[in-house]
Amino acid sequence: MLGAGGVIASLLYLAFQIKGDQAAPVASTTQMRAAASRDVGLAVAASEKLAPILAKVSPDLAQMSALLGPTLRVELNDEELLRLTSYWATIIRQWDAGYRMPMSSAEREFTVNQAPTLLSGPMGAFWDLVKGHYPKDFVAEIDRARSKED
Repeated sequence: MLGAGGVIASLLYLAFQIKGDQAAPVASTTQMRAAASRDVGLAVAASEKLAPILAKVSPDLAQMSALLGPTLRVELNDEELLRLTSYWATIIRQWDAGYRMPMSSAEREFTVNQAPTLLSGPMGAFWDLVKGHYPKDFVAEIDRARSKED
């Protein structure tokens, strides 16, 4: 009887270990994707050669310019708008990756509660345009935090 109890306890311990071991590759993959996305976004935002080319072929810039124009309160050409929105997308992707990492409830709440500040004004209008490209749980948390501030 004692031996059977020890085997059950060992199996439970192993189950918890395996579950923890499965979380590490997911977290690593999330970080790798975020880093790749960050690298591309920053390359577009910073490149004197790439940004002008992409601005010429990007079909969404006219729509984005029309929608963001009133909140930007400045006139941006297509290249500047592409650079700005690439930068914003990079920030949001990093934010999403951080949201997916293991953290305490206090850290998670702090991360989510940054939404009203970070997504006020023009960046908030951009978020409203692109949030369909992010995971639904992340979008729901960010929108919940933003709605608390209204």
